[in-house]
Amino acid sequence: MESRKPMPELLSHSDYWCLQAQEARLAAQRIEDPEARADLLAKADEYDRFAACNREWETQPLTTTPATRCDGTGTGANQ
Repeated sequence: MESRKPMPELLSHSDYWCLQAQEARLAAQRIEDPEARADLLAKADEYDRFAACNREWETQPLTTTPATRCDGTGTGANQ
């Protein structure tokens, strides 16, 4: 059985990453530049993946891509 190194404390809190994703989406709503908005929404999707990986960290190997964003919808930029 493979042993994993402990994650730094901040990275191990899925709520933190969900909050970051939500804040990024709110900020994106205020941005007028389409390219900058798309970049920020892509970053929010990354934060969702961090959160999902943290939720799965203790229960299963990280071999699949999480399929749910913190807001309960599917994955993918600009959704």
